[in-house]
Amino acid sequence: MNKTEMTEKLAKKCDLPKAKAAEVVNAIFDTDPGQGIIAVELDAGRKVAIAGFGSFDTKHRSKRTGRNPATGQTIELPAKTYPTFRAGKGLKDRVVFLTETSVRAITDYLAVRGEGYGDHVFLYRNRPVKKDLIRSRIKAAGKRVGVRVHPHRLRHTCATQLLNAGCRVTSIQRFLGHYNYIDGCFWRIQCQYRQLQ
Repeated sequence: MNKTEMTEKLAKKCDLPKAKAAEVVNAIFDTDPGQGIIAVELDAGRKVAIAGFGSFDTKHRSKRTGRNPATGQTIELPAKTYPTFRAGKGLKDRVVFLTETSVRAITDYLAVRGEGYGDHVFLYRNRPVKKDLIRSRIKAAGKRVGVRVHPHRLRHTCATQLLNAGCRVTSIQRFLGHYNYIDGCFWRIQCQYRQLQ
C-alpha cells in the first residue's frame, strides 16, 4: 500500500472527503521539516509510542572506522542518527506470513463458509471457534487412532519439524510466542537435546 491508497482507504473507512483524508495522512506521515507529527517528534528526540501498534524512535551510531567493499580501503564513517520502528504486540500478533497457497485455501474456504460473525475466519455454529472446542476435537481424533495428543504437543511437533528443516531457532521461538528470555533458553536447550538424539 502506498500513500495514495492509504488516503483512499482512510476516506472510505471514516467517510471523509479524499482531500481531508490526504490532509490527515500528511499531518501524521509528512517528512518535510516542521510538517508531519511523527517526523517532528523524532527531530526533537522524542519517542512516538502508539499502544498495540508500535513505537517510532531514533538511534545514534557513533563515528567509526569501516571498510570500502569495492577497494578494501579503511574509511571513516561519520556519526549518524537514524529513525527506527519497533512493532507492538498487537501488530506482531496480527501479522502472519501466508503463502499464496494458504491464501487461496482460506479464500476458497471463506467462499464455502459464507457470511459469518465478525472478523473471525473459523466458525462453529456461526460463532468464533473457541480453544476448548479445538482441544476436545484434537483429543477425540487422537483417541480414535490410539495416540495421546493435545494442542501443545502439536505446537512443539510443528516446531521440531521446522527445526529439522533448517529453520533458525530464534525464528521458531518468535513463531511459538516465546518472547520471555527464560522460556526461550529452556526451549533452545530442548532443541539442542533433540538434535543430539
